[in-house]
Amino acid sequence: MKKILLFAAAAMLVGCVTDPNVILPDDQEDVNIFFAPAKAPAQTETTPTLSDFCTHLDVWFIEGGETIDVHQSSTDANFGSISLTLNKTKTYQMVAVAHKCAGNATLSNNIITFPDDKVTQSMVGKVTFSPATDTDIDAVMTRIVGQFRFDITDEVPDNVAKIDFSIAQTGTRWNISTDAATNVIGREVSVAVTSRKPDGSATVIIYIIPDDLTQAYTYDIHVAAKTSADVIVEERDFDDVQIRSGYKTTYSGQFFVTTPMSFGFTVSDWSEYDVVTY
Repeated sequence: MKKILLFAAAAMLVGCVTDPNVILPDDQEDVNIFFAPAKAPAQTETTPTLSDFCTHLDVWFIEGGETIDVHQSSTDANFGSISLTLNKTKTYQMVAVAHKCAGNATLSNNIITFPDDKVTQSMVGKVTFSPATDTDIDAVMTRIVGQFRFDITDEVPDNVAKIDFSIAQTGTRWNISTDAATNVIGREVSVAVTSRKPDGSATVIIYIIPDDLTQAYTYDIHVAAKTSADVIVEERDFDDVQIRSGYKTTYSGQFFVTTPMSFGFTVSDWSEYDVVTY
């Protein structure tokens, strides 16, 4: 296994491209892997690339108790493809995750953890292979998140600096052995309002990891528009929001509907009938 690690490291140093002029030992084989997001059911002509959605790719090659890890960012010229040399007498499980976090994800005890437990657009792929028979692999990446698109159609007040979301009982990590969310906690997500549309409206997008890849799940989401000093300008609860991996859920409407009002109360004096002299 030490020899495999050395070959893998050499491949990374030359930009993940193996040299065809190098004569490999009998037990070694070049492997080329291309990562691409799965097509939507209605997609027939266009083929999306990983860089269309994600900025980081983290890959682990697991064989017995040994793991080779490879990490790429969208600034790499070969982002979305890996070439390396592996032992063709071995069988590997490859696990890959693509995402938009600022750093690398980690894999430990079958759990993928994202930097700061931040949930972004995220895709996972798994392949079991042997370099003896599989040297060119197309790894299809499947989204493990659903998108919640919050369209505010009325004008966002100037003093609103951020939109905070509270999502009850949702996961921030992914279990590769069960293909399900884990570390199920209540999430707090704060999105800065950095731009508005010409009419003053705005759209805010967050991502939620549903329980698994198989069906839609419902979550209660609390939305609050706040000033930079955390003063609530407007807030609302949305119950039973349907979220499914690979699907976009859009809530659109007027959000700032509460108008500040003040009330004063007055009372009139007694009215009188004519005085009756008796």
